Amino acid sequence: MPFIDTHCHLDHPAYADLAAVCRQGEQAGVEVIVAAGTGLASNQRTLALQQQQPAHVWAALGLHPERLDASWEEVEAVLYQLREHRGRVAALGEVGLPHYALLDGSMTDEQARQHEAFLHALVKGAVDLGLPVVLHAPHAAAAKALAIVRCHEPSGVVFHWHKGSPETTAAICDAGYFVSVTPEVCYRERDRELVRTVPLRNLLLESDGPWPYGGEFAGQPTTPAMVSRLATEVGRLKGVSLEEVRNAVWENARHLFGRGETGFDPVAGR
Repeated sequence: MPFIDTHCHLDHPAYADLAAVCRQGEQAGVEVIVAAGTGLASNQRTLALQQQQPAHVWAALGLHPERLDASWEEVEAVLYQLREHRGRVAALGEVGLPHYALLDGSMTDEQARQHEAFLHALVKGAVDLGLPVVLHAPHAAAAKALAIVRCHEPSGVVFHWHKGSPETTAAICDAGYFVSVTPEVCYRERDRELVRTVPLRNLLLESDGPWPYGGEFAGQPTTPAMVSRLATEVGRLKGVSLEEVRNAVWENARHLFGRGETGFDPVAGR
C-alpha cells in the first residue's frame, strides 16, 4: 500500500513544479496527495492540479475558517463548485471554525458565529453530495465542530492537525471519525502523546505543506514526502511495524474518502 498525504496546500506557489513534488513523494512512497482548497480561487487551482496529476492528486474543495473576508456569496459559490465537479472531488475541505483569528483579536465574536453558520451550510452540502469533510478546528474549536458535524452526520470526517482536549479526542474517535497528525509528531510531545492515545484505526497522516516545521525539519521546505518519515515515527510510538502503519492509514484514507455512494472513487483516483 502507498502512503497518502491527507492534507497539503498544493496550490501554494511553493509547489509550482507539481510534477517534481509528485516524483519526490513517489520516491518516498507517498503516492497520493489530498490537495486542500481554501476558497473559490484556491479550489479552482486545486481542480486544475488534479487534472494535471490525476493519478497522484485528490482534490478537496473548501473555505478556510480563519479568513476574515469569507462571505455567504462565497459559501454558495463553493457549494456550486462541489456540485459541478462532484466526480473529481474527494472531500469538502478544508472548512471548519476559527481559532487563531479569535486568539489574536483579528476576528470578532460575531464573525465567528457567522463562520459557525457557514460550517452548518457547507457540511449540509457535503451530506447532500455524499462527501466527507476535512475540518480545521484547532484546540477548543474541535468540540464545537464535533457538535456541528454530529447534527448533519456526513459520510466521514477528519479533524486535520488535531489539537483538541483528550475528552474531545476520545469523543471524535468514539464517533468513528479520524484525526490527522503532522511531522510535529517527530519532535513535539503534545503530538507524540496524541499518537500514543489515538487508535491506529482513527489515525491519518499529513504534511499540511507548505507549513514549516522545526526539529529535524528546521530550514527544510515542507513536502508530502515527509509523510514517510512521519509514518516511521508513528510506528515507533505505537510499537508496530512501518508496514502496519502504512496499511492502516491507507485503509483509513480509503474508508474516509471513498464512502460516498456516487462520484469520486479513490481506487480509480490513483
